[in-house]
Amino acid sequence: MKAKPPDRFYVDHTIRVRYVEVDRMDVVYNAYYVDWFAIGRTEYCRARGRTYRQLEEAGFYLPLVDVYCRYYAPAHYDDLVIIRTWVKKAKRNFVHFGYQVIDEGSGELLAEGESRHIVTDTDLNQANLPDELFRLFS
Repeated sequence: MKAKPPDRFYVDHTIRVRYVEVDRMDVVYNAYYVDWFAIGRTEYCRARGRTYRQLEEAGFYLPLVDVYCRYYAPAHYDDLVIIRTWVKKAKRNFVHFGYQVIDEGSGELLAEGESRHIVTDTDLNQANLPDELFRLFS
């Protein structure tokens, strides 16, 4: 199935599948997709003008509450894949991301998923993002 972009701002980031990410069948091991989602979140923030590090330096974290991934087709060693990331929903104390993993050559949708994060301060108490940081996700 061909990937369809979401109807909102999204960021595409291309990576090459590393040998360490595949199993004996030359298929990317399922847990690496969650790692790729984290790369997507980082690059999403960077594209919006702030790094994830700057968010943390401002005193805010986005711990993962839950993550979901649905697999459609395998990625293999040395493939180029696109990690597409967007915000599905954001509140000052909560961010919900969406993801697609796409084969760069064919445009085939390999996997899609989502992750939900609460906003905390550095002591991991739930917090609200100030306007300037909330704009990253709205």
